[in-house]
Amino acid sequence: GNVTNLVATDTQKLFEVMHDGHMIWSAPIGILTVVAMLFFIIGPSCLVGAAILIGLVPLSKKVAYAIVKIRKKRVVVADERIEIITAMLQGIKVTKLNNYEAKFESRVAEARQREMKLVRREQSVWEIT
Repeated sequence: GNVTNLVATDTQKLFEVMHDGHMIWSAPIGILTVVAMLFFIIGPSCLVGAAILIGLVPLSKKVAYAIVKIRKKRVVVADERIEIITAMLQGIKVTKLNNYEAKFESRVAEARQREMKLVRREQSVWEIT
């Protein structure tokens, strides 16, 4: 369960880096370009908007930390759920023989419910940004 979840998480992180990693260099260039264009179009008042944009960076940082904190909790719950499923699948003969399907189903459902609670919490934090 742990290894499977680590691989899935690492793959997701690699995708995110490939998808959004270029923003490290392109976002500042884009912001400077837009501010320069706005300066020529509307004048110095655009600098107020740029200052607000820069001022919101600490808020974005706090939101990102909150998401990371929630995601760490979610990974623990997901590991537990995957571990339950793996244990059931490895002992499928015993599970079927002793009619443990309902018991495993309720354990998985409970773990998934806790995981989804954290996913919803993470998404609500993303909503803010």
